[in-house]
Amino acid sequence: MRTQRYNKIRDESRKFFLGWLKTASGEEIVEKQESYHKNLENLHKNLYKLSWYMRGGVSISELHQMPADHLKYLNEIVNDNFEMSKQAGTPIL
Repeated sequence: MRTQRYNKIRDESRKFFLGWLKTASGEEIVEKQESYHKNLENLHKNLYKLSWYMRGGVSISELHQMPADHLKYLNEIVNDNFEMSKQAGTPIL
């Protein structure tokens, strides 16, 4: 069920992007490419940060394979624990 939904969304996204690509100027394409590159760099940086905070509880490979909603939950847990540590005055090493 999940795979079918994912494939449908992926196909619709691909059609939308190809339609946009046919009408976009060269400058728009370069801007979009730079935007994707920046987003990808941010994603990798956030995954490495999350891996560090997890202290070996999850590997970078496992993080790359996780669905986005799972990463969101892990980030929420890290942020909650970070706030509790800050309020308690406990250092995070």
